[in-house]
Order: sequence, then C-alpha cells, then structure tokens
Amino acid sequence: MAGNATENPGVITVIIAIASHKGGVGKTTTCAALAFLLAKTKPVLLIDMDPQSNATSIFPPEVDGPGLAELLAGEAKLADCVRPSMLPDISILPATSALGAVESDLARRDDAGLPAIMAAIRKAAKAAGGDVVIDTAPSLAPLALAAMATATHVIVPAATNSGFALDGLERTLEACQEVRSIMRRPRIVPMILATLHAARTASCRAILGTLEEQHGAALIPRTIPRGVAVEQAEIMRRPLPDVFPKNPASKAYKSVLDYIISHGGDARGN
Repeated sequence: MAGNATENPGVITVIIAIASHKGGVGKTTTCAALAFLLAKTKPVLLIDMDPQSNATSIFPPEVDGPGLAELLAGEAKLADCVRPSMLPDISILPATSALGAVESDLARRDDAGLPAIMAAIRKAAKAAGGDVVIDTAPSLAPLALAAMATATHVIVPAATNSGFALDGLERTLEACQEVRSIMRRPRIVPMILATLHAARTASCRAILGTLEEQHGAALIPRTIPRGVAVEQAEIMRRPLPDVFPKNPASKAYKSVLDYIISHGGDARGN
C-alpha cells in the first residue's frame, strides 16, 4: 500500500491520545476522524488500546495477525503487529481479544506496568515515522494512563448532550496530570473537546457554558455538532470525514485538528 507508515523511521511528530473516563462521549469517533485527517498529509499510525476494538473495526488491518496484546505480552515482534490498514496511509497496531487479559496482568505489576506500555508506544511510534493517534478505553486503567503519559497531546472529549458530561472529566484530567508527574513526563494541560453538541438545545448550551467557565483555558474553541451523519458513520464503521466530508461535524474536526497541532502539546513527548 502506498504511504505505509514506515518511510521515515525514528521520527515522531505528534502523538495524540484520546482519553476519557466516561464512555459514550465520541472518543473513538474523534480518534478515527483525526487519524483520517492527519493521513491526508503524512503517514499515521493508529494504536487501538481499547479491548472493545472499535478503532480496529474502523481501520481493519489488510491481513490478520497479532496486535497490541501480543506485543505487550512478548509473544510477537513489533514488525508483525503493526500492519497497513484498509485505508491509505494509515497503519494500525490493532486491539485483539486478548488485550483485556494482558491489561489486567499489567495492572498487577504495580509501577512496572506503565513503563512497559510507554516503552512499547514509543518504539511503535519511532518505527512508524509519522504521526500517532491512540484510542483508549473509557477507564483509568494502565493502558489509558500510559497513553496519557506518553502523548504529546491529550484530548478529552466531553459530550454536552448529557447531564453526566462532567462526571468523569475531572477524574480524567487529574489522572493525566498525576501520571505524567509520577512518570517524570512534562506536565501539559490536556485539551477538552465538546462533542455531541446541539447548539439549539438549552441543556447543551448550559453544559458548554459550564465547561467554558470551569475549563476555559483547556477547552478547544470549536464544538463537534451532534447529527445523524455521526451516527451513520459509526454504523458504517468508517471515519466521519471519509464518508461525509462536507458534513458540519467533519469540517469541525478539521478545525479541531488545526487547533490541536498549533496549540499546546509537548514537543518533548518523543
């Protein structure tokens, strides 16, 4: 496949981790959209750290084989785990059915687990030679913590269509800062992305207002609108900008990506 992410080994530009302690906030939708848009200009490696494998279903590898679980367990080599996806210029380190068990084992290793995962992320990123996008599970388990500790940019989606939107937000932000401090990583401020937003709905506007009041400096100044297209792309297992490039949400993701690249981040993340 043209543009396989192995053309410039050893160089890491951006590592974007999408993380949230709460599910149903558009985390994988955001991951897929950003990976697809990044791949328009350079090779991208997508690392699926969610045992549910949703990102892997959107970017299935061209051939079957081992994935992140087997890599972390020492059962497979990196070169066998990172494979071209079915979409151009995007390689994937997929999640497989064994990932949940491997993560549980890593969780029992106390402080040894996080460095092992972080080392695997860095090794995969350097081998890829392009930008990296990481999808994480809705948890604060070792895989998600390691992704937040390693990333140059941490994006935390917050759905404004739910009264529970703020429930997991504080815990996610605190965990990110804490784990980066413990692992002696530069302490960056994660970026909050308001998702599933219906501007005409009073409750959505109220929740967005709360986000602006409490986290204004960290809030990305562009919301992702809620719509049928977003749901259809999820059903189709395709990146939203791929199937509906002119949709307002797709255009919003392009603006969000531009903002992410030009603001914040940690150039020392690699």
